[in-house]
Amino acid sequence: MIARALFESVLSGAIFSLKIAAILVPALVLYDILAPWPIFARWGRSFGPVLARLGMSPPCTVPLAAGLFLGITYGAGMILPIAEEKRVGAGEVHSLGLFLCT
Repeated sequence: MIARALFESVLSGAIFSLKIAAILVPALVLYDILAPWPIFARWGRSFGPVLARLGMSPPCTVPLAAGLFLGITYGAGMILPIAEEKRVGAGEVHSLGLFLCT
C-alpha cells in the first residue's frame, strides 16, 4: 500500500518535472537566441520607471514578464540565467522573487 503510493507520487512528480522542462527549456533557448537583439533593451526602457518603483532594473523585465504570464516556476527559470550573468544584483533578484510570489 505505502509502496504503491510512493511509486505513484514519484511517477507524478517526474511527469510534472518533464512538463515544466518541456516549456522552460524552449523558453530559455528562445531567450538565449533573442537576448542580443535590442527588443529586450527597448522593453527595459519602456518599463524602467515601473521597475524602479519595485526596486528592480531594466534587465528584470524578461523574468518579470515570464513570471506574470507563465507563472513563478517559469519566471524563476528566466531569473537564473540573468542572475548568473551578474546583470542584476542579489537585492533585485530578491525583489523580483518577492513580487512574483505575491
